[in-house]
Amino acid sequence: KAAKELCYTRKYYDVSTDKIIYFPSITKLIVNYDLLEKATEYYYDEEHEFPSEYSMGLRDVTFARIEAEGSDDDDEGEMDDDMMERLSMPVQLTEDEADPLEEAAAADDKKENEAEQANTEQPGEDDGDQEVEPDQKQHAAAKPLSEAAKRQDMIETELNGMIDEMMNSEDFEDETEMEKESYDAIMKAAKEICYTRKYYDVSTDKIIYFPSITKLIVNYDLLEKATEYYFEEEDEFPSQYSMGLRDVTFARIEGEGSDDEDEGEMDDDMMERLSMAVQLTEDD
Repeated sequence: KAAKELCYTRKYYDVSTDKIIYFPSITKLIVNYDLLEKATEYYYDEEHEFPSEYSMGLRDVTFARIEAEGSDDDDEGEMDDDMMERLSMPVQLTEDEADPLEEAAAADDKKENEAEQANTEQPGEDDGDQEVEPDQKQHAAAKPLSEAAKRQDMIETELNGMIDEMMNSEDFEDETEMEKESYDAIMKAAKEICYTRKYYDVSTDKIIYFPSITKLIVNYDLLEKATEYYFEEEDEFPSQYSMGLRDVTFARIEGEGSDDEDEGEMDDDMMERLSMAVQLTEDD
């Protein structure tokens, strides 16, 4: 009874193995005593302890299995409980409960249907319906933006805002706009390496895209990639723009806080395993 209440109550998708991983495992909950303590609650009355010989016996078996075969719970140890909770979803525990994944899928389908219905509805006069031309119907029923298009818009909006903030600073009072070649290089680099992966954050019910522009400016990856697209190989991306964008980035982090704290809580391998690739082009 205790095991059915505590064990394998959450799940996440492991991209590296293409499997759904359920946790916490029986092994982990025996090792940390949680399962044995919960069993005590269901063993006769409150004053009765779960028999120690069974507790010791189950722990002996558990550690023997870990030593002989290795544990399947290494992933659980790589992240703290809060992070595991955020990046996972609850498991359907009884037949009466709705499956969270099915609920989420149904909600998405409902939103898409409502959006399509709103797009196809045409405003008409009160005195009757208006006839809509075929080309108008086709335009009205246009599909919502693809993930690739949304990602491009997200990058352009964020990076353009940072560039505008940089060009309006005192260091660039002699320039009205960023050099075209530099702008094209940094924008092309951002669209190649920023926000290329995503994961579902259960705590906020949002899809989180990463790595962010902020992170890739802080660690220089975006600026190094921009150099590849700036004129010839021997030409460096202008240092004044590198310094200017980094100044804007650190000012934003200090003033508003960074949205990239989650990226720092897990190493790159773990972020990769628990995320999925983003659609980068319309052909993907």
